[in-house]
This record gives sequence, C-alpha cells and structure tokens, in this order.
Amino acid sequence: MKLVSPSGKIALDRAAWGALTGAQPFPPFPPKLKTETIRLQLCFSYNLNADQPVGAAPQKESNTPTPVN
Repeated sequence: MKLVSPSGKIALDRAAWGALTGAQPFPPFPPKLKTETIRLQLCFSYNLNADQPVGAAPQKESNTPTPVN
C-alpha cells in the first residue's frame, strides 16, 4: 500500500491505514481477471470536534456549567 495524500494528522492517517490492513486477507482475484494488482482510491471522512484532541474519547454534553479555577 502507498499513502498518497496524508491528512496532516498522524492519528487519522494511522486509523485509515489500520482500517485497510485490518480488512485483510482479501480473497483472490477471479480467474478471468488477468492481473495480479489492482489500484484503488479510497477516501476517509472524519467528523472532528474542534475542542477535542484527535484520539480523545467523545464527551457527553451537559447543562451543568464547568467550574473555572
């Protein structure tokens, strides 16, 4: 595999890479297909909360005010 366009966030790139490597082993190509390689272009979309670091667990919303020190 080859990463062509990194996201700029290592954690996101690793998550996408892990999704692909975790999907292996792939079944063999059908006998009628006369190639040993295939090129795929995959896009991963992420919904990130700007106030939350990448990789952090989602936080539940609360109506209780957060104390300030």
